[in-house]
Parts: sequence; C-alpha cells; structure tokens
Amino acid sequence: TAPGTAEYAKILTEVAWDRIQFVSWNRRYDHPWLQQAHAEAEQAIELLTQPYDKLHAHYALVAVESLSVPRNLDRFQQRMRQIKQDLDQIPGVKGLQGQLIANDLVKSLASEAAAIVLPSPPRSREVLDVAVHANPPKQDIIWQWNFDQDQLGRLPAGFTALGSQSEQADGWQVQVDQAMPNETQRLVRASTCRTENCIRLLVAMGVRTTYPDVTVQVRTPHSTDQGEAGLAVAVTDQANYYAITLQPGTGLVTTRRIVNGNVTVLGQVTAKLAPKSWHTIRVQRINFLHLDKGRLAVYIDGAQVAAVDDAVLPPDGQVGFIALGPGEAQFDGLHVLDLVSNRTFSKPAAY
Repeated sequence: TAPGTAEYAKILTEVAWDRIQFVSWNRRYDHPWLQQAHAEAEQAIELLTQPYDKLHAHYALVAVESLSVPRNLDRFQQRMRQIKQDLDQIPGVKGLQGQLIANDLVKSLASEAAAIVLPSPPRSREVLDVAVHANPPKQDIIWQWNFDQDQLGRLPAGFTALGSQSEQADGWQVQVDQAMPNETQRLVRASTCRTENCIRLLVAMGVRTTYPDVTVQVRTPHSTDQGEAGLAVAVTDQANYYAITLQPGTGLVTTRRIVNGNVTVLGQVTAKLAPKSWHTIRVQRINFLHLDKGRLAVYIDGAQVAAVDDAVLPPDGQVGFIALGPGEAQFDGLHVLDLVSNRTFSKPAAY
C-alpha cells in the first residue's frame, strides 16, 4: 500500500492498536511502543477523511492517554471531545455518544446525556417499571491531585494524617516547590522526624477502592537520606494497610503488609533509577490471573519491578502517602483509578 493514502492510514491505525494491546497486556507502560502508537495514530488521522475511520484512530489516542504515566486528565478529555466530533459526523449517530461509550472510565468522564425511557410492556404490578438511562450514576472511579491550589503550610484539602504519635500525625504540609523557577507549583512535604523508625501516613478521605491503580511522584531532598517514601493502599486504619516504598538513595523497593501494627515484608528488590530528582511509583492491585488471591504490581518510573501475591488483601480500603524513617520526603501528582467498578446502574430486580 502506498504511503499517504487512506488505506495506508488504516494500516497505521491497526498497527497502533497492536502496539497498545501489547503494552496493556504486558503492563509495559514504559515501553517505547506506547509513544510510537501515539505517533502512528496521529499520522493516520491526518490522512483519513471519513469520520468512521478517524473515530478508530481517535480511540487509539484515548487508549494511549489511559495507559500513560502519569495520566493527563485534560488531554484525555480533549481526546474524548474529538471522538464526539467524529460521532456527530456519522449519519444516524449524532447525539448518541453517551449510549455508545461502554467503558466505565470513559462514562465517568464523558458529558451528561439525556435519559432514554423505553416503552413499558404489560406486566405484573409487582414488577418495577423499565427505565433505561443513557447517563449512568456518577461512579467516582478516578481522582487526581496536584496540590497547586492548596493552602501553604496546611494539610492538603481532602486528606487526613494518621499516626500513633502527634509528631508523626502533624508532620504533613503543602509547600512551594523551591526547585521550580517561578515557585508556583506546590507539593506535599513530610517533615523530618526525631525517631529512627518514624512512620508518617497521609490518606485521601472519601476515596475507597477495591482494585486501585495509584501513581505518585516522590523525592527526597538529600541523596544521602536513607528514608523511604511511597504509597499506602488498602488502608483501613493507622495499624492496617499495605506500604510500597522507594528508597531514592539506593533504589530499594519494599512491599510491606501491616496488620494490627505488626509488619511483614512481602518483597524487596533494587530498581535501577534514572539520574533525576523525582521518581514515579505506580501500584496496581490486580487479580486477573489469580482469582483466589490478590496481587500488587509495582512499577518504578514506568518499569515493573515487582509483583507480590497475598491472599489476605482486604476487600477495599483507602489510599495515601507514607514516609518511613527520619528524613524528609516530598510527594506530588497523585492519581488514583479504581480498576474494577462493580456498582450496578439499576435497581435490584423485583424477583
């Protein structure tokens, strides 16, 4: 097929989807194929003229944004607007975007659609009337924080500190990122502690997930610090949670289970860190391969470094930041996605 033709563009779109599938199934979010798929889909869109063909390529860009680390919600919504424009140009489809979107994540981010009421057939009075809504109830399956609008010197809005000592519970605050030239960006800082085994835990209130996909940026101001910074998931209280931490000075990644205050190390591995100050930690709780037990998949700077099985993961819990040791730790760009949304859209059946 000759380059520059519509057929060539369709092949580019299919190749982009093949790359996206590889990245998604293998959880290789750092793989260069993701950005290559982005470039191929963009090139295909420039060559295509029919809205249906463009729709297929634009959906590839939506998939790329969904898999990118960290996620950019504004860019995701921009891609969704492009899809709506494609749909509005297809005869007989205009106005049906809300009904055609099947993915829960996309549903929660798409604009509201009007309700559709189907004719009610004759039935017993004991059976509820049938009403199908194109706009499902808000699912609350994605959250993100950059803390740039939070008040300096205070806890970030919507978060609460947990700790057995007041020193540990009060050590969190929002501060300006001194490394940025305009000093307009803000981050969350866990201050230093006087004790060697200090634990500081900050959780997001109102966010409970069963299968979280959590991403955060972490940094320690001094490369010689032996402290650890990371994510806490499945948090039920200050004595029960999972901690996945990175020691930026050495690259040591540790996964711990804390039950009633007793700590069990589930796994340790040393990651090869890039020479930069901020590092990305991503944790996914998955059970796609092992339905009888949970698994915590851990990624550092986009590359998977660990996958820890544990049969006692609780059914749900909160997520947040954790800092271990006496050193200072800094956090920014927290993104949380509930991978499985099992809340029903309709009322229970009458029988």
